[in-house]
Amino acid sequence: MRGEGEMSENEPPRSKECIVAYLDLLGVKEKILNDDDSETNLAIIRKLYNEVIALQNEKNPTLEIFQTCKFKIFSDNIVFIQELSNDPNDSIDAIEGLFRIFGVVADFQYCAFVNHGWLLRGGIVQGPLYSDEDIVWGKALVASHYLEDKLAIFPRVIIDEQLHQLILKSESHIKDIRIKIDSDGYSYVDYLNFMFIDGLNPYQLTPFLTMEFPKIQNTFIDMLSKVPTDAKPESKSIRAKYRWQINYYNGACKETGFEEYCVDPGLILSYEEGISE
Repeated sequence: MRGEGEMSENEPPRSKECIVAYLDLLGVKEKILNDDDSETNLAIIRKLYNEVIALQNEKNPTLEIFQTCKFKIFSDNIVFIQELSNDPNDSIDAIEGLFRIFGVVADFQYCAFVNHGWLLRGGIVQGPLYSDEDIVWGKALVASHYLEDKLAIFPRVIIDEQLHQLILKSESHIKDIRIKIDSDGYSYVDYLNFMFIDGLNPYQLTPFLTMEFPKIQNTFIDMLSKVPTDAKPESKSIRAKYRWQINYYNGACKETGFEEYCVDPGLILSYEEGISE
């Protein structure tokens, strides 16, 4: 006999409604192709994964996020999948699914950037998806990859407009689903607010930021030391991404009253000034 919820060999696989985040680690593909010590970068990916799990367990010890949120990593791409459900014992609607995905994505962005000097971009959508141990298939995967590949451009994880509107209309978890609107109109995950605010009094964060800021500053300096200084289009694109990251970080510092922790934009502008077209 077949157990409840199990699929027979002749029953076709079926997609489920999901929240899907598709992420790309910027520059990691080149590291894989050009780095003689590729095992080092593989170790960083594994460490990054463990750091995110530790953060999630610390913030949500009863949620056990990776028992509900599937995680797929292949080369420099990562996919987070949260199935939605109407189960009365464990109802996960779109807002609850977004809340869970946002927490994981924000932690992943923060740990990748601060701990390892890696930037990422991505897209988050809601739609039908099928996934098992071997296959990830469906419109939501295609749509989230499109947001990452064609629209995100900068190191940001942008949100499908339909989901953005859903967030604005919802009262549930609204304070925990933190977003920003960029100059081009796209909304994206405001992951630094998870670090800077997170419901705490700003004065209580001073000791924490005093420890974290030198780490962030050193990350910037190390990252910028590797930025190409030639006038090639791909080099200009890289510098634009780093400039966006500096502006985003400095904006978060100013919003929370910690202007003294801002990074000098001249660290990237000086490269531009020294380039002859």
